[in-house]
Amino acid sequence: MTSKTLQQAQEENRKAIIIANNPEAQSYEEALHDELGFNCVVFSKDNCYYEKILYQDEGLYWTEQSCAIGSRSDIEDPNQYKIIGKPLTLDRTLIALHYINYTKHFLESEEYIIDDNFISLSWDGIFIKWDLTKSTLEEQSEETQRQVNKLLTEA
Repeated sequence: MTSKTLQQAQEENRKAIIIANNPEAQSYEEALHDELGFNCVVFSKDNCYYEKILYQDEGLYWTEQSCAIGSRSDIEDPNQYKIIGKPLTLDRTLIALHYINYTKHFLESEEYIIDDNFISLSWDGIFIKWDLTKSTLEEQSEETQRQVNKLLTEA
């Protein structure tokens, strides 16, 4: 059996976390559409770059550069944009772990340590060390990303 590449683990993490954070959604695609709004990242297929949505006004979504990138229907058009979703922060990751019942075990057993700029978490022998100076899962060490992936996909 071949092991996953880091990119495959990251894609699986993103999917599991976005689905868990949008529990009303019936599919991953619907969950992505539910992510639209503040802090959601979209990829512009025409211009080949990523945009972070900061706010919506008069039916248009606006970016960090104070540019209107279009209406909801524009952004939901797969020929124009690919919705990436909101950042995979610690809180969103913990929601996903709770969704698969790991956080409850973690909180009841108090298996965490906060030291310097790290929070160390342990679930049933799986150890995660989250660097609190880095806000998203993709910025964490490869080991942390792989351990999260193991918890999210091998439940």
